[in-house]
Amino acid sequence: MKLAMTSGAVKWKGGDISGDVSATTSEYTLTSGDYDTALLTQVDTFVISTAVLARLSGGSQVFTCVLTVDASDIGSDTHSMTVISPVIQLNPSESSGKATGDSFALTCEATYVAGVESIISTFWTKDDGNVNPTLTTETTYPTYSGGKRVKSTLAVSYMQSTYSGEYKCGVNYGGDIIYSTATTISVAGVLYFPTHALVVNGQALTISIVTVTDTSAISVAWFKDDVDMVPTANAAYTITTTDTTAVDSSKITTSTLVWTGVAATNQDTTLHVELSSDALFLKSADSLVNVLEVYTQPQDYKILRGIDTYIYCSFEGPPQPSITWQSHNSLTSTGTDVTNGVTQITALEPTTSLTVYQSRLTVNADTSASPSYWSCKATYPSYSGKYIFTGGELNTNVACLTPIGVTAVSGPTTLTVGATATFTAKADNPPEPQFGWKFNGYEVTLGNTAGTQLSSTEYEYVYTKPSMSVTDSGAYGALAVYSDYGKSSLVTVNTNVVNACARLAAPDNGELVCDPTSFSTSSTVIGSSVTETMVTCTVSCNSGYMLQTSQTTFTCTDGTWEQNSVVNPFNGVNKCLRVVVPKSITLTFSVGYELPWLASCTDYYGDYLRLAFPYHVANAASSLTCLSDGDCSLDDNYFAYDNAYDACYTTGNFIWLKVKYQQTGNTGTDRRLELFTEFSEWAQSTTFAPYTVMDTAACVGACACCIEDSCLKAPTTIMARLKCSSNKRRRRAAEDDFPTLSFDAFAGTGNASHVSRSDEIRCGAGSVPLDNSCMVCVEGTYQSGDQCVSCPAGTYQDQTGTSTCSSCPEGTSTTSTGATAPSLCIQVCQMEEVRYGVSDPPAGWIVKLGEPVTVRCNQGFQLGGQSITVTQLKTCTDKPSCSRVQISTTSLNVLESSVLDLSCKITAASEPELCLFYKDSRQINATEPLSLEGGKFSCETSITMVQGSDEGSYSCSAVWSDEAQPEPSNEIDIRVMGLTFDSTVTVYSENSDHTFFCAATVPSDSAVIISWTRNGQPVGERLTSTSNPAIGVLNLETITPKDQGDYQCRATYLGIGTIVSDPATLTVLGFLEALTDMDLTKGNSVSLHCKPTMGEITWSLNGSPLSSTSTSLIMENVGQENEGVYKCQAAHQGQTLSSSAKVTVSDTGITQHPVDTTLQSGQQATLTCATNADSSFKWFINEKEISAGVESTSKQSILVTSPLTLRSRVQCVVSSGDKKYLSKKALVNLIGFKTMPKDSGLPVEGEVSLICSVLGDGLKQLVWIRSSDSTEVPSRKTERYNTGYATTNVLTTRQEGTYFCKATFEQGFIIESERANISPVRVDLSVETVALGDDITLTCTVTGAIKADLVFWTKDGELMFNDKSISHVPGSVTSYSYLTLNSVLTSDMGEYRCAASILSDLTVYGSEPAPLKLLGFIDVVSDIVVKRGQLTEVVFSVRHQDGVKVSCDLSQGAVQISDGDHHGDAVKFRGEVISVGEEVKEIQYSCSVSYGADVVIKSDLAKIYIVDEPTLEVDSSRYVLIGEEALLTLTANYITNVPAVHWKVNSLRTIQFSGSYTSSEYTSTLQWPVTQDIEVEATVHYADVGGYSVRRAVVLAYGVEGVTGPEKVHLGESYNLTCSVATIDENTEITWYRADSPVLPHSTLYYDNKISSVLYLPEVEASDIGIYTCTAVFSDGKQSSGAFYVTQTNDCKLPSIENAVMDSSSDIISHLGELKVNCGDETIVIKCQHGSWDQTLVFCPASQTSWNIIGIVVVAVLLVVGVGVFFFYKKQHTRAVSPSLPESGADSVEMYKRQWKDHSEVINNPTAMENVDLDTQNHQQLERTMTQISS
Repeated sequence: MKLAMTSGAVKWKGGDISGDVSATTSEYTLTSGDYDTALLTQVDTFVISTAVLARLSGGSQVFTCVLTVDASDIGSDTHSMTVISPVIQLNPSESSGKATGDSFALTCEATYVAGVESIISTFWTKDDGNVNPTLTTETTYPTYSGGKRVKSTLAVSYMQSTYSGEYKCGVNYGGDIIYSTATTISVAGVLYFPTHALVVNGQALTISIVTVTDTSAISVAWFKDDVDMVPTANAAYTITTTDTTAVDSSKITTSTLVWTGVAATNQDTTLHVELSSDALFLKSADSLVNVLEVYTQPQDYKILRGIDTYIYCSFEGPPQPSITWQSHNSLTSTGTDVTNGVTQITALEPTTSLTVYQSRLTVNADTSASPSYWSCKATYPSYSGKYIFTGGELNTNVACLTPIGVTAVSGPTTLTVGATATFTAKADNPPEPQFGWKFNGYEVTLGNTAGTQLSSTEYEYVYTKPSMSVTDSGAYGALAVYSDYGKSSLVTVNTNVVNACARLAAPDNGELVCDPTSFSTSSTVIGSSVTETMVTCTVSCNSGYMLQTSQTTFTCTDGTWEQNSVVNPFNGVNKCLRVVVPKSITLTFSVGYELPWLASCTDYYGDYLRLAFPYHVANAASSLTCLSDGDCSLDDNYFAYDNAYDACYTTGNFIWLKVKYQQTGNTGTDRRLELFTEFSEWAQSTTFAPYTVMDTAACVGACACCIEDSCLKAPTTIMARLKCSSNKRRRRAAEDDFPTLSFDAFAGTGNASHVSRSDEIRCGAGSVPLDNSCMVCVEGTYQSGDQCVSCPAGTYQDQTGTSTCSSCPEGTSTTSTGATAPSLCIQVCQMEEVRYGVSDPPAGWIVKLGEPVTVRCNQGFQLGGQSITVTQLKTCTDKPSCSRVQISTTSLNVLESSVLDLSCKITAASEPELCLFYKDSRQINATEPLSLEGGKFSCETSITMVQGSDEGSYSCSAVWSDEAQPEPSNEIDIRVMGLTFDSTVTVYSENSDHTFFCAATVPSDSAVIISWTRNGQPVGERLTSTSNPAIGVLNLETITPKDQGDYQCRATYLGIGTIVSDPATLTVLGFLEALTDMDLTKGNSVSLHCKPTMGEITWSLNGSPLSSTSTSLIMENVGQENEGVYKCQAAHQGQTLSSSAKVTVSDTGITQHPVDTTLQSGQQATLTCATNADSSFKWFINEKEISAGVESTSKQSILVTSPLTLRSRVQCVVSSGDKKYLSKKALVNLIGFKTMPKDSGLPVEGEVSLICSVLGDGLKQLVWIRSSDSTEVPSRKTERYNTGYATTNVLTTRQEGTYFCKATFEQGFIIESERANISPVRVDLSVETVALGDDITLTCTVTGAIKADLVFWTKDGELMFNDKSISHVPGSVTSYSYLTLNSVLTSDMGEYRCAASILSDLTVYGSEPAPLKLLGFIDVVSDIVVKRGQLTEVVFSVRHQDGVKVSCDLSQGAVQISDGDHHGDAVKFRGEVISVGEEVKEIQYSCSVSYGADVVIKSDLAKIYIVDEPTLEVDSSRYVLIGEEALLTLTANYITNVPAVHWKVNSLRTIQFSGSYTSSEYTSTLQWPVTQDIEVEATVHYADVGGYSVRRAVVLAYGVEGVTGPEKVHLGESYNLTCSVATIDENTEITWYRADSPVLPHSTLYYDNKISSVLYLPEVEASDIGIYTCTAVFSDGKQSSGAFYVTQTNDCKLPSIENAVMDSSSDIISHLGELKVNCGDETIVIKCQHGSWDQTLVFCPASQTSWNIIGIVVVAVLLVVGVGVFFFYKKQHTRAVSPSLPESGADSVEMYKRQWKDHSEVINNPTAMENVDLDTQNHQQLERTMTQISS
């Protein structure tokens, strides 16, 4: 309302308001808003309560809003609304209480606004629930003066108590619903009584009934099984009853029964209530009591240790309880809840009317576990309604699980080779176990598996294995085998077998001293074995021999010698080598002269100096004692060189000239140091004046600037201007040349500044330098240069001191280098590559026949039953290879009498000749293999008609030849599902009891349904069991003839199939029809019927026999003589049966008896009973009175029965006055079908049986008819059973179609059964492929008219899923079951089967196995390791499918993938990796396979590792002091497998190395004692990549190599001792010692890397005898020493007497020998005594001729010396340690030395200029020289 105002009040009028409303009241709410000054408005709200609306009548209502200002109404606004209100009217309205059978109607009217008819509707509710819409009889829309209304009528014609309740009418106004008030209608009767009452066994049941009556109840009685439940008589009952008055004044009575201690025996008890009042009697319906109890108790059981064992408990339901497992400390202790190992609750249906809820607990007992105790507890929920339940708990018994199996295995942890190992296993008892042993998982064959009983609870088995070897190291385990329980888990102990220390032989000419002393020996033959694992030995050599290396101590730890000699690698020691004196000793001196300019060997002055140097050094002869003694000489030929640099080199201003001396005499005395010392003193004290020297030697030519050609010792290296014969020289005047020449090229004295030396010991053939002596090459080696080299493979040497080896005969070779005898030439082979494994020695290596070869198979493969095997090659054609043998079957659970198919799959390099199949380790069959693709082979065998004895462990093996050991497979345990049932024919008396039992084996992962049939028809209850065995029980109580027949037990295994037992025939001795009393009137004709189950019949009357033997005795026109007691008697196998009846005959009574008749099942029978007196009649059918269908008069009664379906006896009982007459019992012979054939499914390649049973006497024929052509089909059997006059015909067929059975009776009846359709049932499961990690749903298609109830799913023969939710397609014969696998894993791969089951007849239809294949990668895209430079490939296989494409992505480079190779359903691809950088070491890659656009599968990331060639480094320096050890380190990359490394030193293999590794790098270290230069070779075998790499290095030895000299000396003679030193540079100091006193050497000569120091011993005296030591101190501070022992000889040397003539044919005269000396004209005899002559002669007079000869000789000698001095001018080389030595690995010492010589940077001198450019230097020097000459 918009009003311009500043203030005012609002009030409301209209409706049913009395006056107005201006403020909020209880019925109205008035709210005023704020005044809007801008709009000049105020909003007021008026709310009308529901109470007001209810009062308002229908139609339009008007309300007015009035604005009052200053008490004046200044404005108003009117609002109209229509009030709609439904109103219920009761008709009739006199009372809401109704009686049963009354009628009533309720009418509901409601107003509404015109125009909304299309959206308005009404409905009714009762107790707030919907009412049956058929009760709404009328809905109209009348128009009244008040407007439109909707009218709805609810009518009930026959009132029942169920209609009692509160009724409401609801009106729906287009979505807005309004309810009327409630009207209560009460009908006398039961308002509430549950139909079912559930109670937990032993607990209280509380149940209530609610009734409505018109008056209060007078009495309420509860009945149990129709017996009054009187609380005073039974304290277990408590009844409470209360009354209340309803709105309509009716009485509501509530009665509650509390029944305590309800027991399981009260199952199926019925409860009802009877209530009575003054005018009413009510009886409730029955309420069925269901007592819930434990269905399956957990059983006491013996469980196998280490094996999962399932125990079960189950409880009846519904409802489903929560089930809790409890653990107990004893049978009587309180339990504790457990959750681990508990499976979810599974619902089972052992019978059609019972649901059981089962829980499973998994128990695993270890070796130390004690018996455990377990129970179950079920907790039920409560609910109310038609089913009531107060909930509660049930507890099972406590079960004891006793573990059995191996409790302990003991054995040695460490043994030595050859020892006997004893292992002991202990196992639980009882029952008595058998024992099985395994080594590394493979079965050990035992002669006897029985153990020894230690006590009543324990058995023991002792397993002994003699002669243990290293390959016997591993896990030894035992398991216990129990005949009734199976195998326990394997319990193992690890044993390590180590070698005992091998006995060592002493070296020839040496001995061993060891701790323990049992290893000490001087024998060169290995002695008898002594078992020790820790030994230390020291080796020494005899006099005249020395050890090959400095190593003297050898240690053995844990059976392995830590040090091994390379010369004798097989646990030997160093050899004692014979040493001899050298053949000669060569010394080369380098003399350095300093020039005033940059020196050159080839400029004018260099040439001149080189020309003059030989003549200069010739002058040194007189200063060199060794030359004077004749032991040494100048090698003048040394100056005849072709290259100037052979005798000269320069360093800065220094020119170095070289000269060479040889010691050939008395080489046993090393005079090198002496010669070097004397020469150095001479060179440094003598001025080198070239012109003077050459002029003295008459070599200066006439040209005064040239040298005579006769004086040129190396003319090709001299410039032409110095040659007198050259035309190219410049002629100049003498005065020009002489001043230049006289300068002599020296600015100073011309003395030598430095002298260095190198020397070389030369040995005779077959020996090489060793220290200061020569070592004789031993057997197996030959002399090559200055080394003894091992004879190559294929050769041998059995002599010492040789320079050649002998070749092995053709067709033979040696297994290694260094063979010492022709007997070592044997047939050898090259190791071939091992398929599916690797070998040691690896492929490509030479192997001796009969020597051990270790084969390591890939995972899952084996050789000789083991993954690691030591074998031998018998011939070179032997190729060890690994193989994989696997046995499998479609299902591990097999039905008895079915077929067991076994398959043996082999993966191997070649096809086996035969497959052997085993059961429990005994061979059962042998078959030939079938070749498949890709090195795979398959063998098959079958066992038909499987029996229980076929249960056990099955395996197979593959055989390649008669000599080869079969390769065994894995083992699979087959369980036979069998059924045990006693099918003996039994005969029982009527009213006795009998029980049938059958037992079925149950697999641990499945269940069995046991059911029973009688004459092919189901009988008894089904049992679903998971216990093993499952026991089925069929109890027959109070047997009657109707229980006769063939009984069979059926065991249906979920997902497997059904076994049916043979029938057991039960026969009951009794009467199918017995005699009954009857009253006859004279003249009646009747028949007495007596039909026993077996035996011949006889009749008697009053004890007197009658002639009839028929089952019916006919009496016509009876008289008094027919009265009496009739007896029918039958005899069978000594037993007699009888039936008696009393027959009376009178004048009055029944004149017409009911007569026998034959009817078809379902027809009505009409029977008449008449009398000759007024009577009342009662009819009885099968002893039960009936009243329906009876019409009677005073003398006749007619009975028309309801349709009959069973053979019946009908009797009329007549009462006349005080007399009662019994009519005969008329037989109503019903003919019809008891069992009709049902639609059945026909399994693929199977058969089906149809059963047809008919009832009734007089059957002539019962046949089967095919509907399609109406032809009779032969049946399997037709049997007549004396049970209920039934005949059964069974049709078994393999053909589909529609069949029915047709019965023909003697009475003329012909009846036909319903048609049964046999249609094929096919269960299909398609082969599926799926990508790893994806979800997949497998579809099992069941095709056939018969709908399956369950589908069982199995994988690889194991049950995995029961599907009860089968999808049936409406209007189709197809059903589907689905198995969904989420996130598929590799473990999900396998063969799946589905089996459809029809529970009505327990038929199981199975599909063929369908493998689930992993789409995508079959083998994982894995890491690759490759050597750099080799072909890098990625190889993978994928599941084949049309259109498959693959690709790979690399982080570096690219890949070219070739076309795939197909192998069955797999395709293998290879891709070459290209364009990879040289420095790349790791490439990440992944591959993808696509099966179209929708399916793209990408592999996981993998890596390509590129490993570099290994490196071989010598630690710190290539130079090692003699006597110290060289450290060589080999470094190789690897990824997963550490590479194998084999070392060789000087061509001989050694194992004296150690290895270590990090995550990616392997380091092998060789420490080698150095006695000489060595060549080292390391061969790396890569396990990651295959193949080999060879690396070589050289180590140069420095130090005192040896001191040589005469073995024995003659007193008075002079000798040289020579110390040979290998050095690293010229800064080496050599010092001699006599005892501890220093001695100056005669000379020290330097040449290359050698120094020879000669110690001169002049005219040896007795005091000179003793030990001389040579010590070398090197620039690195290290020193080395060598010693020599000078001994005196007893022989004498031929004396030197001037002018004497004597016998000189021998230089040596033995002790006490005499020598004649012609001295002038005199002959003198001198005698040798202890090395001295008894006389001393120095001079004899001589003739003049002699003096002339002497003079000539002296002149010649002087001339020779002069020439020698002139040419004694040579260049010197010294070896220096330099960091810039050539690092390209030289393969030999000689090559290394050659590189060393040729490398300019190693020719260094401490005083030389640094970084001198030699080319520039030579050019500048030549230019300067030419300038000087010109000037």
